[in-house]
Amino acid sequence: MKLGLKSKWTNEQLKKRIEIKPYLVEIFVSNSDLETQLFQINHSLKNFVENFPDIKLSIHQPEKYKNKFLNLATNDRDTLTNTLECLRILNDLSIKYGMLGFVTHPYWSEDPASKNIDDLITNLNKLPDLKNSLMLENELDGCFSEPDDIGAVLSKTGFKFVLDVCHLRIASKNNHTFIRHFGECKNYSYYFHLSDTDGFNDNALSLGNGVINWLDIKKDVTIGLVEVDDNDYANIPNAISSFNYFKNL
Repeated sequence: MKLGLKSKWTNEQLKKRIEIKPYLVEIFVSNSDLETQLFQINHSLKNFVENFPDIKLSIHQPEKYKNKFLNLATNDRDTLTNTLECLRILNDLSIKYGMLGFVTHPYWSEDPASKNIDDLITNLNKLPDLKNSLMLENELDGCFSEPDDIGAVLSKTGFKFVLDVCHLRIASKNNHTFIRHFGECKNYSYYFHLSDTDGFNDNALSLGNGVINWLDIKKDVTIGLVEVDDNDYANIPNAISSFNYFKNL
């Protein structure tokens, strides 16, 4: 089992993650970062890969780009154009810095726009140049939250997958269904997002502080990325605690 941590691209945050010696760091970008901070992001990532070549990198898309929700499960041309512009920036960063790839929500549950599985499959199949980098993350609800739909999208498009355990538990409604759904999805997953939940909200609780029994799934988590909420994102006490909790289970 290999474990990783989430980090903003700033040197202040990356420094603390490096101290923990994770296998993987997943870079988080805020909504306006790619528009206003791209030079600084490149500079930070360049320094990171030069100084810490043994730590793997990935990068997670923002929720919004140019103040619009990203959505691949739509036939709205303006939305798709905006979404693809953002994803191609992430793809360029992923290739340039030798990352595992970039993590993409096919849509956001908070976005009131419609989400359609046929549109999602059609749009993904128009992006063969992103296939080596783009990794889809399962949603809380909608057309990419249930195992049958997830399997259909992945089998018909060939894209990689990151299984968010918290999202799957919320979509599954109860622990019995969650264990079954996890068993159906686990083999698709390139790596796993690890955070706990009260069963209803995507509140990114520290591991062990919610309803998920982590011993039920630990043996199947080959690469886990801890992404829990912290009041202090520079020193990440909750993330470090969860990192050690899972490692020592």
